[in-house]
Amino acid sequence: MKRTIALAVSTILLAGLAGADVVYREIFPNDNGADAPFAETGWQVHVGDHGAPLSTQTVRLSGNTGAPKNLEPVQSAPANAELARGFLFDQDIGRSQLLWTDECDVGMSAGQDIGISWYQSSDASDPVHLAVRMDGVWYASVQTFSQGSAYKQMVAHIATANWLKLDFIENGTLARGTAATPIGVKLEAVGFFIPKLTGKMRIDTVEIQTGAEAATATGPEALLNGFVHPPVIYSPGEKYGSNARNYQGIPGIERAPGGRLWATWYAGTVWEDQYNYVLAATSADDGKTWSDIQFVIDPDGDGPKRAADPCLWLDPNGKLWLFWWMNGDNLSVTMAMTTENPDAEHPVWTKPAPLFSGVMLNKPIVTSQGEWLMPSAMWHRDGSCRVMASTDHGETWELRGTANIPKARRNCDEEMIVERKDGSLWMLVRTADYGIGESVSTDGGKTWTEIKDYQKHATSRFTLLKLKSGNLLLIRNGPVDERIGREKMSAYLSDDDGATWKGGLLLDERNSVSYPDATQSPDGTIYAIYDWERGRDKNILMSTFREKDILAKAFVSPAGRSKVLINKASGINPRIQAAEKAATAAASPRKNENRVPLLVGSQAVLEPLSGELRSVEPSKPIFNNRAYAFSDELPESLMGKRFLFGAMEKTEAVCTSAGAIYVLTPDPDRNSDSVAGTLEKQGFEKTSIPEFALFLMPGGKRSLSNSCCVYQKEVKEGETVEFGKWGILLF
Repeated sequence: MKRTIALAVSTILLAGLAGADVVYREIFPNDNGADAPFAETGWQVHVGDHGAPLSTQTVRLSGNTGAPKNLEPVQSAPANAELARGFLFDQDIGRSQLLWTDECDVGMSAGQDIGISWYQSSDASDPVHLAVRMDGVWYASVQTFSQGSAYKQMVAHIATANWLKLDFIENGTLARGTAATPIGVKLEAVGFFIPKLTGKMRIDTVEIQTGAEAATATGPEALLNGFVHPPVIYSPGEKYGSNARNYQGIPGIERAPGGRLWATWYAGTVWEDQYNYVLAATSADDGKTWSDIQFVIDPDGDGPKRAADPCLWLDPNGKLWLFWWMNGDNLSVTMAMTTENPDAEHPVWTKPAPLFSGVMLNKPIVTSQGEWLMPSAMWHRDGSCRVMASTDHGETWELRGTANIPKARRNCDEEMIVERKDGSLWMLVRTADYGIGESVSTDGGKTWTEIKDYQKHATSRFTLLKLKSGNLLLIRNGPVDERIGREKMSAYLSDDDGATWKGGLLLDERNSVSYPDATQSPDGTIYAIYDWERGRDKNILMSTFREKDILAKAFVSPAGRSKVLINKASGINPRIQAAEKAATAAASPRKNENRVPLLVGSQAVLEPLSGELRSVEPSKPIFNNRAYAFSDELPESLMGKRFLFGAMEKTEAVCTSAGAIYVLTPDPDRNSDSVAGTLEKQGFEKTSIPEFALFLMPGGKRSLSNSCCVYQKEVKEGETVEFGKWGILLF
């Protein structure tokens, strides 16, 4: 099936950077009310590979009158009707495209910066990469620019942006290019690389600026698109108090040179959303007691910007860094602040400042060459695992290289890096449907092998840390290479750079323990932090231990402690409260007497598009990324049937032989993750099989939110069945 792509480009005045000299301005033609060759717009386009431009493609000029014009200079605001509309670009394209302006000729002197600004909007918020051609070579920005229907000015700078050399391959994929810095003496063209376009997009008048003030505005501050970060809140008050925090987790920990411990995590009023903010607490007695909240980082209260995924790191000079991710409202920026006196109870911190685009969640490393390397990510895209490098103690950061995750394994990368004994760099990455992937670099992080499967694990963060002994520490959920849910937080040790793992110290056996981070003191004590039940109990916890404890699989050293409470929030989570109220209001299993009888005739045959087929049996696992197992309450009519064993979040299969299929899912008022509505839209009907407990919670606890009904449908050969979180597909 062909897909029609519409691109609307029109004339909008850009307010150039203050004090900068405009050396090039592309003015789009106004409407002439008819089809016209694309070349008349003053733009060129290439699709997929780097073939001939589509100069003969026609476009519809609509919504305005008058012949195309090239107004110079532009002095009107975007509200000026004569300048506010352009053409509609309709082209059946199944691949990415590169759209660029007329040829230009902007000379660059050594060290000079060029600022590029434009207005952009989209009805689908499709990501766009800025592209530049210098001395015949195309480069595309690592940062993407996406925006909703409201126009917004975008600004980027050649000298400070991170770039990829744009290698034109068969499908036009941008991120297969290599990390590079545009080098040349002439800027020849400016454009936009669009990997995927699902809706109409307007990219309006482009200006290229040079000059003194253009250069001073080119630093990482440009990543904020004009947003001024508010001060850190050092006296948080009740607004951020225990009762106000209905959700908290994703913690980090670090130890100051004198022994003071710092912990950070993020919280909010509901879940992971626009209301999130970062906070921190500290301990002066080795974690025996912890302070109340020391400070809060909240970009703009109710959003749309949020602060999340914080990380603490003590650099070799004794400076403590706090990194976090600010995203929302077209931003995705790693932020940071530092303190020179982290052993003080109330140290002086620098102001929040942007470092680079993307999310950074795990600690940087210092290589044997003295370079600082920081894992960063641009999730769910080619080359998403990024390594940022600093050779000046964190004053500046640049993209060193990227690692690519195969599409079937992409998730929230959350990668970590260590330097191995042979000097190579080893990266571990969170992956979908498997757990942990790995990549290796032998050139200081410039190039990386394709991510491949390393260990089975929950779809969740783990921790990889090089210890002072040279051994590697891995903290993860469950036994090595076993994929279970977020439970059984355990620590392992490797003395051969990850080829094998020893020990297995169980830090916390409970369900819903996740996202460990760790640091080590000079005496060898390891401090591990993690969260438990982010929405219900809202605990931030710590365990301390040494290598001998890991190998003994027990807390045998004097340093050994488990489940030390750092912080517990007491707010009532509305999502969980609603589910519990619904369960209380309907405590009895539903009989479903007036529903359709179970189909017992011809049974369909399904082929999974992800996951695998297994037999329904009590006590056997249900999902490959959760620890739930079938209860013994399953109806006899379902025993022995085949089901799709895969991730809880997505089920997809195709019918290879027509017949009846079944899906087990909770009623919507029992569980907000029910797919009953989706099933009914696909023609499924609820059967008269009484409601039953699909699985039990730890300790044999029964929960109505896990009670399921049976939906059924007769499917035809070739028909695809697909739904999200969560249901169980049987046949």
